[in-house]
Amino acid sequence: MNPSTATAASTPDRSMVEAIADLARMGIPRHNTLEQGDEPAIVWPDKTITRLEGLLDRPLRKRGTGTFETAESFIAYVLKHKETGTEIVGDANEQRGSFSALLDYHKPNTDGVIAASWTEHRATLNLTPTPEWTRWIGKNRTSLDQRAFAEFLEDNVADVIVPAAGAVTLNSANEVFPTQQQLLSIAATLQVKTDVAFDSRIKLQNGQQQLTYVEKMEGGHGENGTLPIPERFALAVAPFRGTPKYQVLCRLRYRAAGGKATFSYEIERPQKIVESAFNDIRSLISEKTGILPLVGSITPDTRPNR
Repeated sequence: MNPSTATAASTPDRSMVEAIADLARMGIPRHNTLEQGDEPAIVWPDKTITRLEGLLDRPLRKRGTGTFETAESFIAYVLKHKETGTEIVGDANEQRGSFSALLDYHKPNTDGVIAASWTEHRATLNLTPTPEWTRWIGKNRTSLDQRAFAEFLEDNVADVIVPAAGAVTLNSANEVFPTQQQLLSIAATLQVKTDVAFDSRIKLQNGQQQLTYVEKMEGGHGENGTLPIPERFALAVAPFRGTPKYQVLCRLRYRAAGGKATFSYEIERPQKIVESAFNDIRSLISEKTGILPLVGSITPDTRPNR
């Protein structure tokens, strides 16, 4: 062996020497008294603590948060990691929703007393709105000119359905819900009849309405016309990813003023659609995990800075 190499290899690093000197000046450390499962640590004479869990082969407890986009994945994770005290909570509104599993939440000791926990292991199910629901709820109650409204109908007509008999409360005995083709026909008419003066509306016995207009012709003459407008139309839309489609009823609104017409629609009780989807997911989670999710939220204690 080369003597110079041996000398260099055996020469202590300066920072190591300084660290040893610091330890000597501080005195001999004391190991804390450990219960089974406690984190090993060194308590120094100056009351500072060096935690040693990172030196172990594996962590002493589960930590972290799993985030999922489908109920099936969330349920599978909860089943794999749930404990005696695991709690699940959730809530939703028209734009978003979530369920959270507090996997290591407060649980009873062997004597039945509830033991507190820092709750460091969690799972979250994000209820992500579908693109279809986002589009319809995004334009809900928004006034659009006839061309913009026609384009919106054309882009989203695939969601339109005709409800089965008895599946919907009718405004009149003869109310008829439009088909996709009928709504497309209305949209096409609105795109063509741009140079018209809208006048008034007439409500028909079948619940539909007619919007009257005067179309400007060459020579200054006008030609009267009518445009049938349904009072309501129906959709089949899933509010959140992974949920089935729900029947959604919309009221069609329009206003004729100054020869111009604006259109809008109003989703009937959208909160009930979301509530139905939320409750269906809640029931599924309860059935599969054996834990009935609470409605609301829990903010567990947070471990102080370590």
